Parts: sequence; structure tokens; C-alpha cells
Amino acid sequence: MIKKLAIFCICVLWTCVVQAQSKDVGMIAKVEKGKIILRWMPLNYKAWKEGNEEGYTLLRRTIAKAGKPQNDAPFLVLTPQKRKPLAQPFWENMGKNNKFAHVAGKLLYEPVPSHDTTAQNLNFALCMQMSCMSTSIANGLGMLFEDKLVASDEEYQYALVLSGKKLVFLEVNAAKITRLKAPANLYGEYSQGEFFMRWQMTDALMHTAYILERSDDGGITFKAPDPNPILISQEPDSLGRVFVSKLDKLPKLYQNYFYRVRAVTPFGQLSEPSNVLRVYGYKDKLPLPKLSTHITPKGVLLQWSFPDSLLNDIQGFKILRAKKLGEKYYQLSPKMLSRKSRSFVDSLPLNSAYYRVALLDYGGKEVTSYPEMVILDDTLPPDQPRWYKPIVSPKGIVKLRWKAHKESDFYGYSIFRGDTKTHEFSIITRRMIQDTVYNDTLSLNLLNKNVYYTIVAYDKRLNASTHADTILVKRPDIIPPSAPNFTNYVLSDTSIVLHWENSPSADLFQTLLLRKNTKDTSYSMLDCFMANENLKSFTDYSAQPNTEYEYRLVAYDDAGLSNKEPCKIQLSLLDLGFGASIKDLTITGDSLTRKIVFSWKYQHPAIDKFLIYRKKGNGYLSEYKYVPASVRNFEETQVLLDVPYSYAIMALYKDGRTSKLSRSVSITLSSPQK
Repeated sequence: MIKKLAIFCICVLWTCVVQAQSKDVGMIAKVEKGKIILRWMPLNYKAWKEGNEEGYTLLRRTIAKAGKPQNDAPFLVLTPQKRKPLAQPFWENMGKNNKFAHVAGKLLYEPVPSHDTTAQNLNFALCMQMSCMSTSIANGLGMLFEDKLVASDEEYQYALVLSGKKLVFLEVNAAKITRLKAPANLYGEYSQGEFFMRWQMTDALMHTAYILERSDDGGITFKAPDPNPILISQEPDSLGRVFVSKLDKLPKLYQNYFYRVRAVTPFGQLSEPSNVLRVYGYKDKLPLPKLSTHITPKGVLLQWSFPDSLLNDIQGFKILRAKKLGEKYYQLSPKMLSRKSRSFVDSLPLNSAYYRVALLDYGGKEVTSYPEMVILDDTLPPDQPRWYKPIVSPKGIVKLRWKAHKESDFYGYSIFRGDTKTHEFSIITRRMIQDTVYNDTLSLNLLNKNVYYTIVAYDKRLNASTHADTILVKRPDIIPPSAPNFTNYVLSDTSIVLHWENSPSADLFQTLLLRKNTKDTSYSMLDCFMANENLKSFTDYSAQPNTEYEYRLVAYDDAGLSNKEPCKIQLSLLDLGFGASIKDLTITGDSLTRKIVFSWKYQHPAIDKFLIYRKKGNGYLSEYKYVPASVRNFEETQVLLDVPYSYAIMALYKDGRTSKLSRSVSITLSSPQK
């Protein structure tokens, strides 16, 4: 056993510590702000003894500065006095407060028989492990040096000399600060008051051992329940990962504890902590609940017993039911019942079923009772059927659909049909059907537009459900509505007023009023009138002069059918010889320049020119000037001050007609104040 432990410790140090190595010594470096910590370690007992007796010399030279190579820089001696283990009084004094230092001192100075290689290797391996527990121990063993004379923009090469030979060379960039990785993927399993944990090594170079820490104050403070380091005892798996494990016994039950792991580095420092696990201590070997069942008017009453002394070890209870023995059990209670519950009523029981009660411990494990079978007298009918929306084809084929029943004793359905909702329905299925789809054929030549259906479900004892809600199906409509009729119209020079009677069809849905120029081939819609509005007139203000229009009424029923008989009329605006007057007029003036600006807006496709009328002072409004058709304002200068001016305008068309004379607008320019 001792031999195996010695070999294992040597392998751990060989694989987990060395960054730069020879066959006898390995060395690593840790870069901190303003310093580089060098740590070396012999790799066998002979090199350890030689180093203890001869001592180590550490050299350094600069190989790059500010990114520029320094090829000719010489080595400088960092340790004028060779690094050797400190004297025995140091270890005796330090060992009073540090058990790892006490062990290291004994291993260092206790004699070992020269022929006992197993004892030699064990002493060597254990002493190397102790050197990783603190910087003081590593320094006392002559295996650590802090180089504080470094610059952040320089790179160095270190050489470790033993017995006049440079055994190890190590290059270090002072700008690259060393980060100590935390152990990863901490995972735990609880059982019988013990917590088994496993985690992954994340840095084979820096993780030499681990310290498990525990908190009993909600994760505020952590302490190591066992100060002894946890060694790496497992080989890498097929993916090259190394896992470490530890079992810890909880101090007491019914309390939360928090665990984390930190790695011990060759520099005697601890890494950042891993993720934190929470565990609650409880008894996980629990007795089965004892279940009994009773049939009551309210359903199946389930009662069970469970020791009150174990309530703190469970979260609550679940009620489970299965149709048959060996089939899957389903949870009846929508939520977990409290741990103080001892009864439950299944208000919707099956005719025959198996029941179990399950408790849930704090680890999420279910402990279930033995099953109890219950058989009921079958007097309960199936649930009321529930319709899906029916589908009706234009040929009168009705596809009825409904939700399937899931009762274990369900037998079939009967379908009923009626022409009115209030009269007695007739059965249309010759035998009980088990499907959830049924096709019925309707006659299309009947005046009655509506058909009503209902359905009844039966179980195997012919207990009938209540009738499903009656659904309405509209018989396909193949008869278009009667046509509406124009009854009157009123014409003016600005509008056309239409009057009509709507279609008398009972299923009228809407009426469209369409219009087109008689020279065109397609209609445009003027308005849409819903049947419930019962509108019978419309005034068309958008009609243009000298244009003949054809108006058409189209009636639609609720099936989308329209009247076949045309309902048309051709009309146009009255031509009184005058076009519409110009209404959009503005007038402005300036007393200083003695100028008046008269403006207007008017659109017409056949304007030849405009005629402006003017009234000055107490005179009359009379023809004044013509302006081109493209002009929309008129300026008059040399206006007399304190004299009113009024203007009106008329459009002259190319066909010789004119618009009505517009209203007049007036303005008076006042004399400036002196």
C-alpha cells in the first residue's frame, strides 16, 4: 500500500506540476503584478537529496524588451546564496501552528534507510505534496523564489542550476498575468445524511490538490470541514478529463448546507471557488404510505397513514390512478398535497381503477404505496358531447363532427335532426355509431333555410348523456334574391338623387349601388347598403356636367348570390347653361405700394379665359378685364387710398358657355398714419 501511494504521488507531481522540466527537476512560474514567482520541484528522490545538500541557483536574462529581442543579454544571478532547506528549528517553530509544515520538517530530517527505496520515494512524494500547501513551506524547502525586479514590458528566461549544471530553462512574459482557474462542474448526490461530490480538474498545471469548503449560514462564510487536501486519485477518462470526488457527512439533518471546492496550487495558494451546491439533510429511507379506499356519494375517498415524526423528511403527497394494473399511473391532484394531508376524494372516478398514493422526499424521489382497486356501480352517463363546427357543401352534404369520448366504458352515439329548434327531433342514425364524423344529405328545394342537429352519447350499460347543444346548419342557397327597383329620381345641375325599393327576399344581405359613364364598359361602386339599414335613396354629388351615367342596383343574399334581373337607369345632370361659380377667392392689399392682389382657384377642362368684374367706390360692379385661362391671380396698381374696391370673376368656356358670376370680395387701402 505504501509503495502504491508513493508511486501515485510521484505521478501526480510529474503530470500536474511541470511546465519546463528535465529528467530530474521541473519548474513553473506564476506572473503577478510587479513580480514573478518561480517554483521548482525535483522529480525523484535522488534529485531531491542532491538539491537539499548542494542547493539551487536561479539565473535570469532578458530575452525581449518592448517586443524587441535581446539576443546578447547575459544571465544574472538572482540567488547569490544557494537555495537550500531551512534548518530544523524553523520547522519546529512553524510546525506548532501548521501541521503541513510539521510533516514536511519530519520528512526532511528524519533518516531513511538507504536500501528502502519505497520509504525513500514515499518521503519524497509526501514532502513535495506538503510543499504545495503554502508558500512558506515551499520557501522553507528551498523550492520557491519571488523575482520582484521585473518590468511589465519585458520577457525573461530563467535557468535553474544544480551542482553546476543548468537543468531547466523557462521563458516568462511579465505582461501575462497568471489566472488561477476554479474547478468546474461541481456535482453532488445526497444519500442517508452523506453528500457525494465530484468535480473536474480545469488546470493540470496548477491544480495539485483540492480543499472542500462548507457553509452552514446560507453561503455567507465557508470553512473546510477537513483541512487535509484532497489528492487527485483518478486517471483521465476517454476524453482526457480528470475528475476528483469527495464524500462528506452532514453535521445534522433538516438544515441547508452549501459546498464549494478550491484548488491548491504549487504556489501554496488557493484558486477561485467552484460553483456552489446546496443540499438539505433529510432521511431518504422512508416507509411506504398505507392506503385505504371507500366509495361515497361524492366519489372515491382515499385515506392513508404515514408517521407524523417523518413530516420534515417529505415535501408532500401525490394521488395516482391507472385504468388497469400494469398501465401508466396519472396524477389526479392538480398540485402536490401538503405533507399533513391524509385524505383525497376522486370526484370523477372511473368505473374501475387502481389507486396509489406517492410521497415525494426532498431529493425528488417518489415512494408509492401498494395499489388499491376500486369498482363502482355504473350509473354515471357519459359526458355531454361537444360539437366541432360542421361543414356544408354546395350540394347539401353536411359533415357533422364532434369531440371523441374517452370513457373506458363508452359505447356509441345517436344523432337527431329537426327543422325547427322547438319541435321534436327525429333520429337519423339507424344504429349506434362509434365514429366522430357523420355525413347527412339535405334537400335543396325546401323553403326552410335552417336545419338543427343534436347528439347523445351512451355507455355500455346504455346510460345516456345529456343532449349536446343544438347546432344550426344553413341549407345551401341556390335561389338568388329578387332584384331591387328604381322608383324615382330628382335631377339638378349639381346632383342626381336616386330612389328605389330594396329586394323583398328574406335572406337579403346587402345592396350595391354601381355607376359608369355610358361610354365606359365597367362599373364602379358608389356605396354599399346593408339589409338591416333599409336605406332606399342616394344623392350623387360627384356627377359631372355633360356626362350621361348608367346606375345599377345589385342585391346579394347571405349566401353570396346576386339578382339575375338587371336594375338599371341612365341619367345626367341638368344643363342650365352655366357652369359652377368660382368660390375659392382671396384678396390682399398693400397701402405703401398701393397695390391689390385678387386670387382664385378653379378647375375645369374647357376654360377659354376669365372675365374680372370690378366695383370702385360707390360705382357699380361691371366688366373690367379679361385674363388668360392659365392665370389664377390679378394685380391692380396705383389704387386710390381710402376708397373701397370690390372684385368678382366669371369663367368663359371654349364652347361659349360661362360659369355663374362669383360672389364679390372687397378691400379698402387706408392712408398711412402721420
